[in-house]
Amino acid sequence: MESPGHELTESIQQKIGEALRIGASFELAAHYAGIKVKWFWRWKKDGENEQAIFEENYHQKCRTFSRDVQKARADYKVSCLAKMEKLGHKHFKPLHWKFEQLQGKSNPKKNKKRRSERHENKNSHQTV
Repeated sequence: MESPGHELTESIQQKIGEALRIGASFELAAHYAGIKVKWFWRWKKDGENEQAIFEENYHQKCRTFSRDVQKARADYKVSCLAKMEKLGHKHFKPLHWKFEQLQGKSNPKKNKKRRSERHENKNSHQTV
């Protein structure tokens, strides 16, 4: 089922897990492991698909990969929470921002709009 040269190896899985545990995106983790992003997503998707009919060894590798990806991401999120707790509320803005990104809560368009509004409000208070 796998294409030659695109085998899901233990080395690839280790590199992806290593990258995700320090906060890399899925895309960055794939590049770090030396694979195309499309293979990362294919293996993850195939591992999550319980109904799929694949060669057993391939499906088992993908299921393990998908679980490992989920675990590595969870490890990073928990480490962020622990660091935020340790640092206190004054100093954790960069970690909080990164954590929100991982949760899918950060919206660059909304953030840009908010910055623009703050800039306008700041300028409207200046006297001429």
